[in-house]
Amino acid sequence: MNIANKINVLYINQTAKMSGSEQSLISLIEGLNRSKFNPFIILPENGLLEKRVRELGVETILLPSMIKLGEGYRLWKALRISRSVYRIAKLIREKRIQIVHSNSLRACFLVGLAAKITRVPSVAHVRDIHFSPFSSSAKSSLLNKLCDVFIAVSYSTRDFILKQCPNLQTKIKVIYNGIDLRKLDGLKKVDIRSELKIEKDAPLISNIGIINPVKGHDIVIRAAAMIRKNNPNLRVLIVGGHLTEKDKLYEIQLRQLTRELDLDNNVIFTGFRNDIYNLIQSTDVVVLASRYQDPLPRTLIEASALRKPIVATRVGGIPEIVENGVSGILVEPNDSQALAKSVIFLLENRERAKEMSQAARRIAETKFRIEDHVKKIIGLYAELTTEKR
Repeated sequence: MNIANKINVLYINQTAKMSGSEQSLISLIEGLNRSKFNPFIILPENGLLEKRVRELGVETILLPSMIKLGEGYRLWKALRISRSVYRIAKLIREKRIQIVHSNSLRACFLVGLAAKITRVPSVAHVRDIHFSPFSSSAKSSLLNKLCDVFIAVSYSTRDFILKQCPNLQTKIKVIYNGIDLRKLDGLKKVDIRSELKIEKDAPLISNIGIINPVKGHDIVIRAAAMIRKNNPNLRVLIVGGHLTEKDKLYEIQLRQLTRELDLDNNVIFTGFRNDIYNLIQSTDVVVLASRYQDPLPRTLIEASALRKPIVATRVGGIPEIVENGVSGILVEPNDSQALAKSVIFLLENRERAKEMSQAARRIAETKFRIEDHVKKIIGLYAELTTEKR
């Protein structure tokens, strides 16, 4: 297929910082057959995501005027919003874009409007349940007009959308995020414990994800105080950075809680790390204490693929990743005692933990292969471009 016959796809993301959503976008772009698809991306700023997509050979356009992650759409920003939509529409025409793909619902307000102006199909990834724009009837109605297809990352996400907007039934497709299992299987083991000055035999649990109250890091820290009673040399990694100023304040609170519970020697705040797979490989138990409806946390898919036992909360799409008692242990949200008890069980019953981790890998192989993820999205693009013709 020559360049003229390629499908040009424009992606838009509201931040150049990295989280699970951005990593999932990178995995999708990596999986595209470049002889058939030509990706472009719009970002509001420089950052790690920008660096990563440029390394993939993706043409990257910076649009500082666009509404960024953490900002709201307000009437007094109307001129700025109009300019952003105008620039995106102009870009769609110049690059002969055939599909626009928003990596979040909020990004769709901009690129979706530009797509309507230029009569290009619009796809939006739905990666949120808590604080979702679908909670507002007015925003839901607008999104329905701006978007041709919504990709829900889990059935839990789909069910939330339909509960709010039953009329979107035909527009929603459930497509799980994917992991490149071959890449993970080819990883060399790196001694993270030595770098972080963690004893070789110290029980190590990891809480991986953006620093945000919805992820329940404070629950993990309170659980750590209980786990330490049985495991004095326990180490807990709090892995992740903050995306907004509010999240930064939450991190300050977490550090204060660590001091109050006398856990300074047990809890390690690593900040954002590029080597998540290495951290997971060095971990005994991966925990996630999400207190709200977490759509489909990528860190649990990665832990499953890397054969690590999991303790997580029974919310959102997490039960679609972790089968309770089979591939991990699920507890109720906001219950630090249950979280601690489950982690202690896995630390004390290593054979049972190994059985669960093997089951987790089998689930990852069945449900979360990157090849399946890319194939389904490519099929969606093909449908939309065929309908357009």
